[in-house]
Amino acid sequence: MPDPRLVARLYAFSRIGLGAVMALAPTAATRPWIGDAARLPGVRSALRVLGVRDALLGAAVLGTPDGGVLRRRALLLCAAADVADVVVTTGDYARARRAGAGLAALTAAGGAALGTWTATRASGGRDG
Repeated sequence: MPDPRLVARLYAFSRIGLGAVMALAPTAATRPWIGDAARLPGVRSALRVLGVRDALLGAAVLGTPDGGVLRRRALLLCAAADVADVVVTTGDYARARRAGAGLAALTAAGGAALGTWTATRASGGRDG
């Protein structure tokens, strides 16, 4: 069984990495998901905000004490954001039948599951 604390850190770093890519190259990062709309200036702006959100969520996990209650809460917050992403991207897939939207929904579902798993196993119940 993998070390849940290590998995929590890797989960956080992956959010930071994905967020940075979306913030710095929103069109390239999201075109498979949302298609040509990723090229529109207003859409790129919103995608950058989404990328910053993910990076900040990852940083919040890393900024909490390993194994504490705050780490668990940060991980659950990440999982909740991923659940919201599942709902939205599943709707995108249902409307557009774009494979990238389906993949985004599956990826977000995996993130939600991983965030929940790590939150329930990576904290020792300590405050901090």
